[in-house]
Formats: sequence, structure tokens, C-alpha cells
Amino acid sequence: MIGENVMATCNDCEGTRYVLKSYDCEHCKGTGEVRSYDRLGVPKIQPCPYCDHGLVYIEELCTTCQGTGIV
Repeated sequence: MIGENVMATCNDCEGTRYVLKSYDCEHCKGTGEVRSYDRLGVPKIQPCPYCDHGLVYIEELCTTCQGTGIV
């Protein structure tokens, strides 16, 4: 029909309503490593247990489709 509104799946969220955003980890400041010291003051560097290589991933509502999944 002429003038009919056609709704399409949102390309940004692929219809899921959410997009995955990444942020620097506040625990390691985005380095992916945390430093601790033993009782003698010797540093020990380990992978940060709070992130994935310095990044934290959070699902947020898609701003393109306002969380509807369609445009």
C-alpha cells in the first residue's frame, strides 16, 4: 500500500533492544592488572578479577530505537 509505515528491525541492536557498551574498569583503571604487595613489600601483579582485559561490559537500552527493537 502507498503511504503504509514499514517497520524494520533496528540495525544497531539487531532487534534485541539492547546494545553492549564497554567501559574502563574502575578497579584497574583499564590496565587489566592489579598490583598488590606481600608483607615484605614485594609487588605482585595479577589479572584484575573485576574485568576482561581492562574493560567492563554492560548491556544498555538501544538509543537508536529507544529500546523497541524496531525503527
